[in-house]
Amino acid sequence: MRAPGTGRQRRAAGPSPGGWTTVQDPFPLTSDMPFPRWLRDPWVWGQLILFLVIGIGLPAAARRVTPDSGLGHLVLPQSPWRHLGLVIIAAGLAIVVAGARAMGENLTPATMPRTRGELVTHGIYRHVRHPIYLGVILVLWGLGWVLSTWIMGLIAAGLSLAYFDRKAAVEERNLAARFPEFPAYRDRVPRLIPRLR
Repeated sequence: MRAPGTGRQRRAAGPSPGGWTTVQDPFPLTSDMPFPRWLRDPWVWGQLILFLVIGIGLPAAARRVTPDSGLGHLVLPQSPWRHLGLVIIAAGLAIVVAGARAMGENLTPATMPRTRGELVTHGIYRHVRHPIYLGVILVLWGLGWVLSTWIMGLIAAGLSLAYFDRKAAVEERNLAARFPEFPAYRDRVPRLIPRLR
């Protein structure tokens, strides 16, 4: 039994004449709790798989590939320039932090906005609609470069860009349905790549 605003109810033994009384569940599962929501969102699982493929898959491939094999020049880290990937990772993390701080309590990894959330258009969101996704793309680009080669770094960036572009499109359909002001915001601010001024 669910009463409005009180969370989940359960029956428990008590001193009432009927032998049972209804008590408040101390751990209610509401639709606004972020953990169950992201757990049900396949796009969140997809980005976890993307991280695992790049962060674990590339080092695992490097251990199995020999320098004289046909894939050695693609997978094995050789150039000292690959450490520039650390700069890209740092820039990506800075963008992620700026996006998360501006988002505040509205932050959720799911494609559905929080039930009592608000549309965030201030801070870094004035320049790009999905700065956290942009930051993650940069992190994965840099990670692919550091762990492997610049070619694999670009492949990681391309895969990440394609994935988060599609996830953002799904998220924006939900935002447009929830917030009447979103279409105007969408028209004036780019999705993932900031405009050069």
